[in-house]
Amino acid sequence: MPTLVSKYVSCLTGLLFLLWMTFCVVLVCDILLPILLLICWLCRAKYITRRLQSFVLRIWMSHFIFYVERLSGVELVITGDKFVKGESAVVVCNHQSWTDSLLLYSVARQVGRHGDVKFFAKNSLAYFPFYGIAAVLVRVCIFITRHMDRDRKIFHRIFSYLTDASGQWPFWLIIFCEGTRFNLSKREKSQEFAKKHDLPVLYNVLLPKIGGFSASISSLRENVGACYDITIGYPSLQGQVSPSVSDILFRHQFGRQKWIVHVHQKRIPIQLIGDSEEEMKEFLYKVYKEKDQQLENFKTTGKFDGPNIPFYKLPVMDLLFCFVCFFGLSLLVLFGLIWSFHFIRTFS
Repeated sequence: MPTLVSKYVSCLTGLLFLLWMTFCVVLVCDILLPILLLICWLCRAKYITRRLQSFVLRIWMSHFIFYVERLSGVELVITGDKFVKGESAVVVCNHQSWTDSLLLYSVARQVGRHGDVKFFAKNSLAYFPFYGIAAVLVRVCIFITRHMDRDRKIFHRIFSYLTDASGQWPFWLIIFCEGTRFNLSKREKSQEFAKKHDLPVLYNVLLPKIGGFSASISSLRENVGACYDITIGYPSLQGQVSPSVSDILFRHQFGRQKWIVHVHQKRIPIQLIGDSEEEMKEFLYKVYKEKDQQLENFKTTGKFDGPNIPFYKLPVMDLLFCFVCFFGLSLLVLFGLIWSFHFIRTFS
């Protein structure tokens, strides 16, 4: 049973971690990165631009990955098909919590893609203080308005960026096709819509939206090897998804509190997905019907079927490398700002 002192220390650790990350994100992602990207743009170095964005995202998110895997007490159990190293993929995943995104970074790191993930995200998140600007600059989020007329222009710009031969690099495009996090009230609305339009009635996921998925497959078909169908199953605590992001950051008890989270992965070669809108719609509904059944079985058995895939936690040496890079770049910017202010004062 956690004591008052251990709770306080856990909470303080999480707060200090967030302050440290915000400090580094502001200096490295919001100040230094725009300067470097401008230089790359002037030099027309698209490949270097992609690698720079990937490197910054990797050293940024490795801190969160380490916190999740080593301190929070989250234990990932992965089953199903093996991921393919060096392969670009479209990833569809059920969406129950903000924790989903953190766990997907850990999964992507198993094949070295944690610096190359792309998420569809609602446009309002771009205005989140400090982190929204950073997400735009490293191009980790594809911010959409959920109005297809406007989003088509966004899709065209992003897909052109991902498929540009002069800057191409493997990526994971992650789509939460439900469009929002699952809860009981949203499930009820989804089921009513499904019954009204003679669509599958789902109980553990929401009816998927086809727009972002079909646009992605149509535009990226020649550049991705597969669609990864990922299903996440959380330990349930009185009907609430656990652990939440606040659990991970502030109630981790330095790993003494354990959360066993199961992840099932099915690799579907891109050639098996039809070209037409109707074929892609049928494919996606089939995928989510299977997810629904998998999660229903998970409620009973507490696990997913399929062979276990070895899961490797982030090595301490990798974290130290990322820490040195992030901290060193932050100090570089900080000293540069101090010198600039001193220079301005001297000659003003």
